[in-house]
Amino acid sequence: MTEETILDALCQMGSKTDRPCLELATTTDVYGAVPLCAAHGKVSALSRESDSFHAVEELLTKALEKLECWRDSGGAADQIVREALAKAREEIAHLDGEMDALDPRM
Repeated sequence: MTEETILDALCQMGSKTDRPCLELATTTDVYGAVPLCAAHGKVSALSRESDSFHAVEELLTKALEKLECWRDSGGAADQIVREALAKAREEIAHLDGEMDALDPRM
């Protein structure tokens, strides 16, 4: 087994950084393109879910800005959007914690 073959068998998470993962690749990222260890495969899936909540957070933030422009600040719609924004931020924090806990490099 050559050095190149061994490197190809390793998880590619962080492979271009000073903190590469040294676990064997047993799966791929959510797109099937990058070989990953089991833990980083889960991180990849959670990251995609987190990206969705970041998009929701951005849209809700813009909705709040619009409500303020329409002088509906403090109204029922404002309250609903603020609650949804808080829930999205909670979910992002939760997913970030899960991803940190799964990362074998930590």
